[in-house]
Amino acid sequence: MAHNININLGKASFYSARELPWHNLGQVTKEAKTSKEAIELAGLDFEVNKRQLYYDITKNIERFGDDTLKPIDRYATYRTDNSAYLGGIVSKDYQIIQNVEAFDFLDSLISDGDLTYETAGALGNGETIFISCKLPGEILVGKDNIDKYLLLTLSHDGKSSAQMMFTPIRVVCNNTLTAALTSSKNKISIRHSSNYKDKLDEAKKVLVKSKESFEQYQERFDYLAKMQLSEQQVKKSLANIVLTKEELKMIADGNKFQEVVSTRKTNMLTDMMKSYNEGIGQENVLGTAWGVVNGLTNYYQNIKTYNDSEQQFKKVFDSNPVITDAFAYFLNPSLVI
Repeated sequence: MAHNININLGKASFYSARELPWHNLGQVTKEAKTSKEAIELAGLDFEVNKRQLYYDITKNIERFGDDTLKPIDRYATYRTDNSAYLGGIVSKDYQIIQNVEAFDFLDSLISDGDLTYETAGALGNGETIFISCKLPGEILVGKDNIDKYLLLTLSHDGKSSAQMMFTPIRVVCNNTLTAALTSSKNKISIRHSSNYKDKLDEAKKVLVKSKESFEQYQERFDYLAKMQLSEQQVKKSLANIVLTKEELKMIADGNKFQEVVSTRKTNMLTDMMKSYNEGIGQENVLGTAWGVVNGLTNYYQNIKTYNDSEQQFKKVFDSNPVITDAFAYFLNPSLVI
């Protein structure tokens, strides 16, 4: 799988205080004490600017240019250190949030010993920036230890807002369980507008509420861990989560499974079942809804193939709809399996 980690001047833009992930790139070191240290270690110490585009009538294209061409009210974002184009076409009102500006506000919490920076990096040419911080304490679900994390992402291509979210990570397999809490309480969006500094101040206050978010995680995880399932009920649950309503109705009406469900989905369900039974740390959670959710998480993070790490990053951290559906399915009070 292509890694899509940014490489600048021969150096991978990735830092970790733990082992390196699948792409095996970047620097492993002790926890950074400040966001500035993390940004430097990860090669994120660059600035972003926007440049006006011009219309080249001879070639019928929009491009960087000079006063000999007709200026248009559209701008492109780029890095100032290497002039790399970041894929964004934005308006003149688009407010750039610099990497340092986005991450500085976490330092006040770091100084109090509440957080440690663990990973930071960039994807593509540097258009997507991410940093994760470990929060104090843990969630205990049966024999499972769940660490608490804060993830902050920043986009420079004009396609999405900066986001900060709370996410639990299962220690035994390093799987991320972002989809466990889909309410706005675990995510803050910061638009690239003139009031983004006010939003960052607001984000500081929301951090204080992280305890409430993780209490909800605890309640949901415990509920799933106590829900006992047979092997057949696990298979039925996966089918109900993955298949469409139309497919489920056709099967219920007597149509054969193999005639209704595509080979791709059939193979996916087989791999999900294997992930449930054989995934890292699954031996302690088999026979429970908690085991099914973790099996699905393991499938999307460690088994399913992706075109590049940016696609995988979004599936892992941006509330994967299948895993979100799995939580909704098992948490439905009227559920009968």
